[in-house]
Amino acid sequence: MANRVLVFFLTIVSTSLLITSGAPSAHASGPDPSAAFPPDGAPRVLLANAVMWYRFEYNGDRSPVEVTLSADAVDTISFTVYTPEQVALWRSGGELKGVGELARSGGSPSDDLVWRGNFKSGGSYYVAVQNGMNNAILQRLSVIGSSVYLPAAPLAVTLSPTPELNSLDTTSRPLTPGPFIPRVGSAYTFRLPILMYHHLFYLQAGASNLWWELTVSPAAFEGQVAYLARAGFHTITFGQWDEYNRGARALPVNPIILTFDDGWRDHYTVAYPILKKYGMVGTFFAPTNYIGSSPGTLRWEEVWEMSANGMEFGSHSMSHPFLTSLSADRAWSEIYNSKHILETRLRQPVAAFAYPYGSYNNLVSNMVEQAGYGFGIGAWGGIYQNSAALYRLNRLGVPYWWDLNTFAAQVWR
Repeated sequence: MANRVLVFFLTIVSTSLLITSGAPSAHASGPDPSAAFPPDGAPRVLLANAVMWYRFEYNGDRSPVEVTLSADAVDTISFTVYTPEQVALWRSGGELKGVGELARSGGSPSDDLVWRGNFKSGGSYYVAVQNGMNNAILQRLSVIGSSVYLPAAPLAVTLSPTPELNSLDTTSRPLTPGPFIPRVGSAYTFRLPILMYHHLFYLQAGASNLWWELTVSPAAFEGQVAYLARAGFHTITFGQWDEYNRGARALPVNPIILTFDDGWRDHYTVAYPILKKYGMVGTFFAPTNYIGSSPGTLRWEEVWEMSANGMEFGSHSMSHPFLTSLSADRAWSEIYNSKHILETRLRQPVAAFAYPYGSYNNLVSNMVEQAGYGFGIGAWGGIYQNSAALYRLNRLGVPYWWDLNTFAAQVWR
């Protein structure tokens, strides 16, 4: 059988390694290379101390395999190959050790790194690319072998023993990068953008700074959603993330959460149809007292329609107060009763609570946890999260003045 060459073309955009699950099917085809972003497969920056994981399948006929890495600074970059047995041992508490030795393709320290070997059995094999103290340009990672074939799904296990996982994703061609979101139980910093929107309409001249900060035009919003779809992002809900934390589901590669605060009616008239058009979902934080209270807010029949079509509703309290200024009894009522009302009306669990005005303290976040939410969400902080701080999640607010280039730079940084 002629050798089959699998090449990772890497693009210069940043994300973290995120986790999904699912076993590969034998000799399955990989994703369409034309779906990669950007389509020219430019080289990718690999940050200092970053790690990126990849998987390939091997059918076990003991034919040789060669893994090659090309970079602009190969003296600072390295990779390790792991067998299924080594991964299984690590997952059961053992030490994670690689197999074989790396060599240079030539006599210079700048030449490609090459690993050659024979495997005794078939299964999922893994390649971890590690960088040193300086940023580097990772140009190509290839796996060559007559018995190598593509995975049907992204990386199915959590592998990295490294606590720093702010690595760069690769929209690979044709292989899919191994994703990584740590489950609850250890403190990891990881990249998961949670974008925050409020109003979706066109501003008039002379609008105050606050309106410019809390509003996005419908055209800009559609451009942003179209960009996310084209760039390979996949929207998820907090409910799906909660199921993932409980081991009940997988998450896609490049997840992102789109949130909409305060229950305004343009969430139904603008956001909802655009999200449906591009096959995406959003999470809508509506104070329960606001729903149906005025022509400018969501009505319950609109909430039911959106929920029935895959949109998620989270709690934003009952009356949108500064929770930190309330008595403990009143704060608990706002937190608990809003969840009860939404769950009763929607017949759906409510996984997330967005703190009104982004204001909370330890007492308030503890109440959110005790009320049965899986997440508490602030109003600022950026796109990185910590698995030990799920009741203090960060968000990235999207203002009116961002053009698409600025938006893209913010969600990939």
